[in-house]
Amino acid sequence: MHLLRILIHHIEFVMIVLFLLAAYEQPITFNPLYVILALVFLIQYITHNRYVGLILGSGILILATFFFLAFLSEFHEFPSINNESLKFLIGGMLIWLIIVFVGVAMIYKYYKIKKTPAY
Repeated sequence: MHLLRILIHHIEFVMIVLFLLAAYEQPITFNPLYVILALVFLIQYITHNRYVGLILGSGILILATFFFLAFLSEFHEFPSINNESLKFLIGGMLIWLIIVFVGVAMIYKYYKIKKTPAY
């Protein structure tokens, strides 16, 4: 339970690492889109803006929905259930669960932040 709390507290850092891993292309180049997304999450990790955190978490959940629909569409293209289709199913579901976890964790983290009154 303690590890889950640490992971939720630093979920932006996890996203930065995942984006930088996804950005790497051979030979030693980086995809600029993923680098920009990593910078957005780095800025969010530093500032902890409540509204931006909620918007990012909601956007991740919306993208997870599209990912799931695309994943199901690709899965239905397999003519029969075989070893390759099961590998595709398990891998796709694990990726989808990670994406949903990140979105829910960001919403949970930033929904808990108390509003401070402006004086």
